[in-house]
Amino acid sequence: MAIKFNCPVCGAEKIVYIAKRGEKVQCDHCKAKIIVPDDAVEIKKIEKEEKNLNKYPTLILIARIYVFLAVIVGIAALFGIGYGIYLIVDYEEVTGTTILVCSLIGGFIGVITFLAISEIIKLFIDIECNTRNIINRKTAKK
Repeated sequence: MAIKFNCPVCGAEKIVYIAKRGEKVQCDHCKAKIIVPDDAVEIKKIEKEEKNLNKYPTLILIARIYVFLAVIVGIAALFGIGYGIYLIVDYEEVTGTTILVCSLIGGFIGVITFLAISEIIKLFIDIECNTRNIINRKTAKK
């Protein structure tokens, strides 16, 4: 659980994810060493995730664009598969088979690639957040 309170020195809102009540932390705004008050409010994980999303809106937008591209590639692959089956049944077997195989392989690789890139971007954001939390925890102990 995260703890939310206001810095007694500058009044800025501080959210602490690792430290507990009574521990020293550093204010991100004024850099003062402060003690987490006993009356600090616990917040849910949802607020923590919203803060991360608001911190890097461009990266989140890029990740969502990659998910959208994965959906588009998947839909295109389904149309290619349908067209390939249509060609196999009604016209040429070789051309239809080629389109069918290319649509299956290309669609699979395209969807997986775009989804992987999206997840990697989200992973980098989580790593940055975790690294910042560890640094804040270590500086608070000093």
